[in-house]
Amino acid sequence: MNNYLELLITSQDYFMENISYRDAKKELEDILSEIENETVDMDELLEKVKRATTLLNYCQEKLQNSEEELKKILSQGTIEQESGESEETL
Repeated sequence: MNNYLELLITSQDYFMENISYRDAKKELEDILSEIENETVDMDELLEKVKRATTLLNYCQEKLQNSEEELKKILSQGTIEQESGESEETL
């Protein structure tokens, strides 16, 4: 049983590394729609909620990483502009 759980976790990690933000968001929206419209079988509900949680965490992490990367890029651009202005005044 423990090996099965490890395999399941590993395969989900692999899948999440290879899914785009757009696809993850779409799947999350589909799951939410199914839950809201009550088209999810009770037997599937727990698994859908778990999957939705995984997708939500993945999307939040992607957004946070993108925001941090953008801040770095923008701050580097500001530093380069400031040094360019300093060189022009010399």
